[in-house]
Amino acid sequence: MKQPSNTEVEVIDGDKATSVSKPEKKPKKYKKPKKLKPKHIITLVIVLALVAAAVILLYKLFFGAEDQEVQTDLTTYGALNATITGTGTTTPGDSETYNLAADAEILEVDVAQGDTVTAGQLLYIQDSSDLDADIEEYEESITDYEDNISDYQDEISDLNEQIADLTTTASTSGTITDVSVDVGDTVKENDVLATIVDNSKMKVEQYFSYAYEDDIYIGQTATVSVPSLMTTLTGTVTDIEYVNRLTTEGTQCFSVTITVENPGALTEDMSVGAYLNTSGGYIYPSVEGTLEYNSSKEVLAGGDGELTVCNVIDYQTVTAGQTLFKISPDTYQDEIDSYEKQITRAEESIATLEEKITTAQEKYSNYEVYSDIAGRVIQVNITAGEDGEEGNTAIVVYNMDTMYVEIDIDELDISYISTGMEVDFVKEGAESNTEYTGTVTEVSLEASTTNGVSTYPVTVEIDSEGDLSPGVSLTYSVSTGDTDETVLCPVAAVQYLDEGTYVYVQADTAPDNAVDLSSAEDADIPDGFYAVEVETGTTNATYIRILSGLEEGMTVFTGYVTTDPGGGETTSSGATTSTSTDSMQGNWGGGQGGGGMPSGGGGMPGG
Repeated sequence: MKQPSNTEVEVIDGDKATSVSKPEKKPKKYKKPKKLKPKHIITLVIVLALVAAAVILLYKLFFGAEDQEVQTDLTTYGALNATITGTGTTTPGDSETYNLAADAEILEVDVAQGDTVTAGQLLYIQDSSDLDADIEEYEESITDYEDNISDYQDEISDLNEQIADLTTTASTSGTITDVSVDVGDTVKENDVLATIVDNSKMKVEQYFSYAYEDDIYIGQTATVSVPSLMTTLTGTVTDIEYVNRLTTEGTQCFSVTITVENPGALTEDMSVGAYLNTSGGYIYPSVEGTLEYNSSKEVLAGGDGELTVCNVIDYQTVTAGQTLFKISPDTYQDEIDSYEKQITRAEESIATLEEKITTAQEKYSNYEVYSDIAGRVIQVNITAGEDGEEGNTAIVVYNMDTMYVEIDIDELDISYISTGMEVDFVKEGAESNTEYTGTVTEVSLEASTTNGVSTYPVTVEIDSEGDLSPGVSLTYSVSTGDTDETVLCPVAAVQYLDEGTYVYVQADTAPDNAVDLSSAEDADIPDGFYAVEVETGTTNATYIRILSGLEEGMTVFTGYVTTDPGGGETTSSGATTSTSTDSMQGNWGGGQGGGGMPSGGGGMPGG
């Protein structure tokens, strides 16, 4: 290390050391560097290139030579199965919770906590009087609606009859007279629309003295004189009425009706004279009369409304049953529609009430409660005589013959779990452990993720016959993978060449099944090793099943370890034809033997 220029320097002379001050140097003046000429730059570049070449040469001389050490392993015999373990908690295979149906008194409680019950056994009874009252009210309302419907139907029936009456027909054959309406007129029920007369026969009412009472009888022949036609006709006595009519002369008379066929010229109110023929001569009336129609009937309107049809005119001949008039039924139809709507609403109300009754009747089972399952009573939260509160839990029953445990399986292992697989469980005890065997009943398709790790819930059923209680922690183990035992070879020893699949086996002499791969470009077989063609099966991360070609206990080549003679790090590499990632994935998918192994399948297999 340089000392400052004014520092004293110690001079040793014999046994003495003397300090001598070094004369101080003057500082050098700064000189501006000279510019390099082009030819100097070229020279510098050449020199640097030579130096670099020399460095590379030296590196190769001292560090380029590497020693490769052969790595080996042994084949073994066993199975590629793995075991997944964990813990889970038991839950009952079946349970029922019974809640109070209403705010009502608890009449009786028939079980206690810890009791064993059978399906159908009575648990408790709650007062259902409020339910009875509700049902009675619903039934009374239904009766009222049914009465209303009956009334509405009667009204509709009456209206339909009235609508039928709106079409007026001839009650008898005859001649129409006195038509008093036309289409478009508004009429009321029982208005006279026209008259139908029977003029095929005419009749005359005359009065005879009681002195001839015994001489006159129905069916008796009479002679009818029609002065206006200057003709006489033969008639018949058709009616006798023994009335008491006095003439102006004081003669007491009775009524006799004589009917005569109308030749066509006879009309109403025509004056006639009729006398009766007897064996003793003719009997003449005390009071004569005028002709009347044999019958006359008024045509009345059947209801209120507008006249829409008028099929007749005065003096028109009609036959019995012929349609004469029609009145619009719109007003009546509107009333019918209104009643039908009320019937529909009433029927809907009845249906609603019937549903309420059904619901209420179904609730009876919630008041007198029986156990739906066989099991053990876990909770009893009610006491006879107290007022219960609707919705509160009354009794809880567990069926503990079958228990369920939900276990969480890692996403890497879930593909190896299926329904029907057996799962072993252990319940740890103070003095000894108890073992159970369960069966996978459900494998969920939905995973849950925690801290980046996804797991799938798997449900396992245990037939515990009542030995297990809910909430017990169990340790489980489930074996997955290939349980068949075969020769197992380290995965790194398998060489996938273009010519086939091989393992390099160490031996003093070539095995009988050795293959000559001297012409294979990608075969790098170490000295003392021989290529043997193999048939492979399933695999895990460490071992692969050998179906043919190898035996247990063979030494196989797995790769090289490269040693740096220059003191650097030691590195390892596979053989020249090492297993590729793609080929490994192909074996993981099953190779010749089926599916691969779960994440827990690493390590030395059993055997």
